[in-house]
Amino acid sequence: MRRTTNDFDKKHIFKIYRYQLLPVDRFVQGNLFDNYQSIEDIINKKNIIFNEILVKTPIKDTGNILIEKRLIESENFIISRYAVKRHITIETENFTETELNTWPSFLLCFWNAPDKQYILIEENKKAYQDCKTIVNAIKGTFYKKLHDSHLNIHIEPLFEEKFFWDIIHKFDGQITSMKFEMVTPNMANISHMLDEDLKVAAKALNSQTTNLEFNSDSNAYLKIDDKNKMVQSLVSYASQGGGNITVKAKGIKRKIKTTKTVKTITFDEFELTTDISNLPHLIRGLLS
Repeated sequence: MRRTTNDFDKKHIFKIYRYQLLPVDRFVQGNLFDNYQSIEDIINKKNIIFNEILVKTPIKDTGNILIEKRLIESENFIISRYAVKRHITIETENFTETELNTWPSFLLCFWNAPDKQYILIEENKKAYQDCKTIVNAIKGTFYKKLHDSHLNIHIEPLFEEKFFWDIIHKFDGQITSMKFEMVTPNMANISHMLDEDLKVAAKALNSQTTNLEFNSDSNAYLKIDDKNKMVQSLVSYASQGGGNITVKAKGIKRKIKTTKTVKTITFDEFELTTDISNLPHLIRGLLS
């Protein structure tokens, strides 16, 4: 097949999220679950549990009709194309208007390896204006099934650390508040970024999330140094899908949130239509 100019012109942008699977209660005693001996057993098998749910459970979105076409189900990847029912109004040759059904679609990819746990959502504003709506649908779909296995799912976007530090430098001498909202780490490959005392405390306290907020006096500003190791560790962990950061600067009405700048990867039309079975290989190359 020859490539045409249009094969390169059309781009497919995917927003990247990371999910973490945490036990609902780390201190439940006894054998309370049919197939698992302990909380530690559940934690060790969390991706197996989630895979069984992923394979059997299409995403549902309250108030919308979604249909799924399963494309790939192998090598820790579950990839589907979803279409959502929408309505459009068109003008007819009789100078009247009529309403038609349309089904804009998007790709949804889960990489369910224990050291990855990525969700990639293709942007299509005809389907959903904001990928966050799809994230909420994912959480809602899996909530009960995961709870039945004593697990919670937390989903956070990836973002570039540079975005955060650009904000800090841009508003240097104006920042009055900085808040970190962190998911208790449950992935060794990103949890090492966090301060050890913070990790130990979060787990010892049975915490799902931990909020750290820093506020200056009303007549002063926060001193945020990019060489501060504690701040560096919090930013690095959050940027890898471990949480989000909110910054308030004097003179700026709206709070600045890292969740507004989700990291993306892009594929051209040719890559997605020639051989969809190659998509896991492409994703590995970009995210490994």
